[in-house]
Amino acid sequence: MSSAKSFSASDLNPSTFSGGKGFALDVVSSHNADLSVGQRSEKRLNRQKDIEEDAERDLAEEGIEKTGIEKTGTEKKTGERTIKDLPEQSLTTDGLTLKKTAEELAIEKSTIEQAIAQLADGDFHSKWDSAKRFSKQFADWGDRVIPHLIDRLQTTTNPEDQWFLVRILGQFDRPEVIEVIAHLLTSTPHDDLQMEATKALTRLGSSAIELLSAQLAEQPLDAKRILAARALAYIRRSATIVPLLSVAADDNAELRAIALEALGSFHDPRVTPVLLAGLHDRPAISVEAIRALGRRGDLLATTDLIGPLAACLQSSEAAVAKESAIALGRLGTDAATTALGSALTQPVVTAAKVAAVRALGWMNTAPAVEYLVRAFGCSVPVVMPSVQQEIARSLGQTQSDDLKAKAAEPLIAWLKSTHQLAQKRDRQSLSGLSSARSSAAIDPAANIAADPEAFLLKQTVISTLARLGAVDALDSLVPLLSDRDSRIRMHALSALKRIDPRAAQTKTQAYIEDPHVSPQHRKMAAESLLAW
Repeated sequence: MSSAKSFSASDLNPSTFSGGKGFALDVVSSHNADLSVGQRSEKRLNRQKDIEEDAERDLAEEGIEKTGIEKTGTEKKTGERTIKDLPEQSLTTDGLTLKKTAEELAIEKSTIEQAIAQLADGDFHSKWDSAKRFSKQFADWGDRVIPHLIDRLQTTTNPEDQWFLVRILGQFDRPEVIEVIAHLLTSTPHDDLQMEATKALTRLGSSAIELLSAQLAEQPLDAKRILAARALAYIRRSATIVPLLSVAADDNAELRAIALEALGSFHDPRVTPVLLAGLHDRPAISVEAIRALGRRGDLLATTDLIGPLAACLQSSEAAVAKESAIALGRLGTDAATTALGSALTQPVVTAAKVAAVRALGWMNTAPAVEYLVRAFGCSVPVVMPSVQQEIARSLGQTQSDDLKAKAAEPLIAWLKSTHQLAQKRDRQSLSGLSSARSSAAIDPAANIAADPEAFLLKQTVISTLARLGAVDALDSLVPLLSDRDSRIRMHALSALKRIDPRAAQTKTQAYIEDPHVSPQHRKMAAESLLAW
């Protein structure tokens, strides 16, 4: 047996070994110079393992008992050399405790920072390859890498770099990781980054939900509670229902709005009473409750949704009334149709009436068309020009052949009335019975060229009749070929071509030859016919 040999901790440091079996490290270090960061890290770990095995073998040969080295903070003498209890991180292998020196920790820190830096190099595909290559290495480093990743996530402003950092941090189920990802989720304006942060929190599952739920209960840190509520709202898992319900009636209005918006996506019986109660809250919260209830057609068999939504339709708050009309249109029942149709002739805000018209147009049913036809004939202030224009457009969405003729009736009647007023104006102008000013007062159509709303209504009526293919409208469209506004003439010509070109040409020719039509109008109609 060889003579006893003492050794110190420096002998266990890979940098101090030279020569001997398994310790030709100078050659290895030279070879490692060309390796990538990940390969060098793996090589260094393998080298450390070889060192530990050789140190064990030397101890066994010298008869030293492998009872471990106590962490006493003092030196234990074994012959000529000493073993020092270093305060750095320790590694234990088969009872032998080895200490990581400050130098090794510095090397590891440098390696981690280099690996993280590579995530920001190159284009997206290069970063993707780097993330895949270092993913396992980051996991092997464990919690030691978390502070470095968080620091880089908080200091970089590049959303693409943040995306990759969130993807890697999502591997670590730690409170500090959940908090930093939740904060990023609720503060970034980038959709892709929000989606990746949501995925990360969802992967962390119950840990993330428990931590965020605990933050909801903190008082009075409203900023932190709002952040937690928003993060839970993004996760959208059934486990978030209870914590969200806990703030659905909170004193903080913003928290209530976040909770109702998120709860509205769950078909859970505990949610329905909360949504119905939200209808009577502040406008912003009522809007969220209305939107959610409008998607809950499954509740109609057991819960009265139409009544409360119809009441909201009468609200003086434009946003609340408008969302109620949209929700009733989605539900689409006969009762919903009645509520929407009745609102068109009631003192409801204009924005809500426009939304109600659109909802009735989407329904495409006989009762819906009947309500639209009836409302189109109403005058100001019951039905404002903007609402009348929307009615004309919605009637053009009628798909059923049986309903198309019904939808075209009020539009044709309106064109005839407009044409008659125009003829009366022309006769009065020629006879000198009235001035241009009094003529304009008698005939609102006289101001179409100067009134954008009047022009848009006339244009919409013409386009709708063309879409409906209303042959009965030809007699009312032909006189428009002599309209004072060239834009109206153009739209009329397009509609005639679309409805029935041959019949339209015949009727136009008859109009040109009609002696009761003024020469000026016949001339303009003839010019339009030449452009056919």
